[in-house]
Amino acid sequence: MQRGLTLFGGWGKNGLMKTQAIIFDLDGTLLNTLTDIANAINVALSMHNLPTHPENAYRTMIGNGLEKLVERALGPQNTSYFSVVLADAHTEYGKRLDQATAPYPGINAMLADLVRMGLPLAILSNKPHDLTLDSVKTYFPETPFAVVAGAKPNVPLKPSADAALAICQELSVSPNQTIFVGDSQMDIKTAVNAGMFGAGVSWGFRDREELLQAGASVVINRPDELLALL
Repeated sequence: MQRGLTLFGGWGKNGLMKTQAIIFDLDGTLLNTLTDIANAINVALSMHNLPTHPENAYRTMIGNGLEKLVERALGPQNTSYFSVVLADAHTEYGKRLDQATAPYPGINAMLADLVRMGLPLAILSNKPHDLTLDSVKTYFPETPFAVVAGAKPNVPLKPSADAALAICQELSVSPNQTIFVGDSQMDIKTAVNAGMFGAGVSWGFRDREELLQAGASVVINRPDELLALL
């Protein structure tokens, strides 16, 4: 049995959890969006003759929403450009949602299996809500997600539990019988804060150790391993 599984209160006598729903993070979990995000931010920075960053540097900038991403990309010396770069970054990313982005290998097959099992599926992202909807419509048109939620005004971002708990309420499921799947500490901390089972994924933007330190009950290495938790 993998690390942490027996510690979760939703597990039955055979070590299997009675799962009512699964909530997924989007970037770094279902979709590899790194190149398109990096290009969009770099274009927005270049429009104002500001320094850009290597693509790999964005791995640790992504995860806390577009505003924090722009703030990190600007650095403390260029904060006066925040508003204009933020607006340009939103526009530029909207133009290139589908240039290099793709689902990670095995994601579509996993989602199809979960749909066949009849489990309600949801997405909760810190990406702006409109861009989250566009991404899901573009890459997962055949997957009937019950809820798709991105960053919205007056709704705290992950790791706040508010949006995750609102999804559970909308789906009429119990948080302690919900799996939250993500690739960063923000996702795992959201799971912990909401009383959900936090399943980290090792193929995303952050490393396994970060996920375990954040409190992941398990870290999976392939999408089909999620099915074994059910």
